[in-house]
Amino acid sequence: ILLVDSRQKMQELLRAQLGKRGYRVLIVSNAERGVQRLQEGIGEFDCAIFCTGELGEDALTAFNQLQDDYRTESVPAVIIVEKNQTSFGSRARLGNLHGLLQMPVKVRQLREALVKLITRKEILESAEQEA
Repeated sequence: ILLVDSRQKMQELLRAQLGKRGYRVLIVSNAERGVQRLQEGIGEFDCAIFCTGELGEDALTAFNQLQDDYRTESVPAVIIVEKNQTSFGSRARLGNLHGLLQMPVKVRQLREALVKLITRKEILESAEQEA
């Protein structure tokens, strides 16, 4: 999983909690760099998480860019917006593989969203192979 967040505490918390559940987490603290990693590492990540906490508009822009690039359009992604950033939620481009969560988020909720999006991707890929 690629985690895009610039807050040290959030990085540590999510890495520890997701790690306990079997996920390997790569952390990037710059939203633009996060998109570059996804573009360069095609197939390397099962999912991406963008947090708008400190990154704000940069995280939203990066999240929305995923659907515009053939290298990243099929990467499941979640954007997590803060309570005071609800306008980001309404501007996020959501779809089958792109979801939204609002803080405060329980690890269980995040994990359920990840599983749902990753499963959808697998279903879409198997349907493409059969066609």
